Amino acid sequence: MHGSLTKRRNPQLRMSGMPAPAGLRTVPNGRDVAQGQKVMYLGKVTGGPQYGARGTVVQTLRNNALVDLGIAGTWRVPYHFLALPEAA
Repeated sequence: MHGSLTKRRNPQLRMSGMPAPAGLRTVPNGRDVAQGQKVMYLGKVTGGPQYGARGTVVQTLRNNALVDLGIAGTWRVPYHFLALPEAA
């Protein structure tokens, strides 16, 4: 029972021959993101950008970032809706 507390849960099934899934690191505040950095939008807001849209940070603000999401436009996005895609 003691050994089960140290195991990390991974909900993703591993299959032979398949690469490990690339993870996402969420952005809790403006200190973790810089101008020009690539980010992914994780919000689900009606009338907003599509979930998973990728963009570039134009400007970091106190509570949100100004992100250019390409054809979706430029949006002020709260940091808790942003993630940093990790290299595969």
